[in-house]
Amino acid sequence: MYASSGMFAAVIVGVVLCISGLVFLHSILELLGCTTTMMPYAKPYAAFVLLAAPLNCAVFMLNNTLRSQGMTRLAMIGMGAGGILNIFIDPLFIFKFGLGTAGASIATMINQSVSFVILASCFVTKRSVVNLRLRYISRNMQHYREIFSLGLPTMVRNGLASVAAA
Repeated sequence: MYASSGMFAAVIVGVVLCISGLVFLHSILELLGCTTTMMPYAKPYAAFVLLAAPLNCAVFMLNNTLRSQGMTRLAMIGMGAGGILNIFIDPLFIFKFGLGTAGASIATMINQSVSFVILASCFVTKRSVVNLRLRYISRNMQHYREIFSLGLPTMVRNGLASVAAA
């Protein structure tokens, strides 16, 4: 129940990040120090990154769920495969297809999709002890408070790393 509810919450958070980020895209980029010269390049990149936010949140949830079961090798393969693939298809989308910064973020979306498929395969094929099912999604807010309190340190750590990278 907690894993299914956590996955549901992660996707909802991703959707909220996507929508609010797209609505306030220009302001967020300015806040991050984007100049008028950089804005035409930053906007398409950020827009595609925000569109992938629900998928990205799901990938992090699946990865952490697998790691919590001791399936660290599959978690590493899932995350690593997307990262390695990114090295090869980024130049393809940026230069070969002429998509520039938008191409870089489209390639990242593809890589996150590959990671998602690899990580989700464990749950679909029932190799995981955790079952992710719609019927297991809790309607009890106390469960979401518990999930949030357990995930808060990781969220803060990842959030600070993202802010530092930005």
